[in-house]
Amino acid sequence: MFPVPVRRPLDEAREFGPEQFGASGPADWCPGCGHAEALEALKAACSGLGVANKDLLCVAGTGCAGSLPEALLSYGMRVPAGRALPVALGAKLVNPDLFVIAVGGEGETAGPGLGHLMHAARLNADLTFLMLDSGSRGFPADERTFEPAMLALAAGATFAARVLAQDSAASAAVMAQAVQHRGFSFVHVLGSCPPGAENLRLQLTGSAAPSPQGGDGTTRADAAPLGVLFDAANVPSYEEFDPVLSRRGAAVRENLGLSPKDIAELEACFK
Repeated sequence: MFPVPVRRPLDEAREFGPEQFGASGPADWCPGCGHAEALEALKAACSGLGVANKDLLCVAGTGCAGSLPEALLSYGMRVPAGRALPVALGAKLVNPDLFVIAVGGEGETAGPGLGHLMHAARLNADLTFLMLDSGSRGFPADERTFEPAMLALAAGATFAARVLAQDSAASAAVMAQAVQHRGFSFVHVLGSCPPGAENLRLQLTGSAAPSPQGGDGTTRADAAPLGVLFDAANVPSYEEFDPVLSRRGAAVRENLGLSPKDIAELEACFK
């Protein structure tokens, strides 16, 4: 039916150009929000590692962050809010050779996706999760009531990082480490939603006037440390000790015994 991607060792992969992943982001992203910069950083990270677009799956939820797979020329899916991680894990278990990246906004990650984040981290599934935090859901610089990277670590993630979306070079370097990491890697991408931040300021202060600093003089960039916060190597991932995978191998390579007629009917369902 469709070619099965085969994951090559990264030390044997040749470099691809970012252009293989597409040219630009969705038209519904506001300039300066950080999502477009995060997309470019991800493309640079994957191409620099030699990851071909046919070997990459990106799964995202709803909202602005959910548009990322639409702008990435690779396998991609949009799923209900907060459900990117269980779908991504299912795809990884079926085909462990795929590089799988799940994406979510801060609202869906802290809401309907919180339990999925905890379990994916606890399992140490070989996935990368990018939380695109636009700053529009009530996580101001001077009131860090929710620290997702620390929460992921507490749940069992073996890699956690925090980057500033507008710093594309640093973001690409960290994302490359996250994609290359064997196990669950969590990257908190700090952005700045222009209309969202304005609406939030209006709700909290009664004024839409921008305030670059929090109450203690901090900004989003310096309210918390940036870069790789934790990186534990040589920790077995879930796929490495899953009994079904160990006994039967990847499900995507099973011979289902389908006849040419069966295959043709299945292909017709996806046309």
